[in-house]
This record gives sequence, structure tokens and C-alpha cells, in this order.
Amino acid sequence: MASAPVIGSTPSTPHRVSNDSQREKIKFLCSSDGKILPRPGDEKLRYVGDETHIFSIQKNMSFDEFLKQVSEYCNQPHTIKYQLHGEDLDALISVASN
Repeated sequence: MASAPVIGSTPSTPHRVSNDSQREKIKFLCSSDGKILPRPGDEKLRYVGDETHIFSIQKNMSFDEFLKQVSEYCNQPHTIKYQLHGEDLDALISVASN
């Protein structure tokens, strides 16, 4: 049975868009059909899945606009989760609204 895709932000520093817009963007990962499993050797958690897509959004985008863009990448039921910097995958935070 396939699992619902998980959308989450990457723990990276936002970058700037060139020229006129100069707006910060945030990168997101969309992973599907996988599981969070311990890594052999050190047992740290990792995502093992079939597909992962990276996309970026404007940092000042509204939550409704964000949901619309996510739906374009992931046209099936999905869960949005956030990984806090320095935390492992067992501490993902679910996002329901802005």
C-alpha cells in the first residue's frame, strides 16, 4: 500500500532570486510512496521512497497560495510536515494552517 506524500521544507538557507524580483525563496521536498526507516550502521532515520521532487516558493507566499502550488506537484491526498533544524525525522511537525 502506498503512503500519502509528505511535503516538507528543507533545512537550508533561503536564496535570492536574481534581478528585479529579489524575493527570498524556500525549497520544499515532496516525497511519496516511501517510509521513514533507520539507516544501517548508525540507526539515524532517513526517508526511503519511490519519488522525491524539489520545488521552491516565494517566502512571502500566503498559505492558500502554497496549498495551491503543492496541489500542482502532488495531485493526491497528502500531508504537510516540517523538520526543525537539528531535529531527526521522528520529530516532524504537521502543518494544518498558517
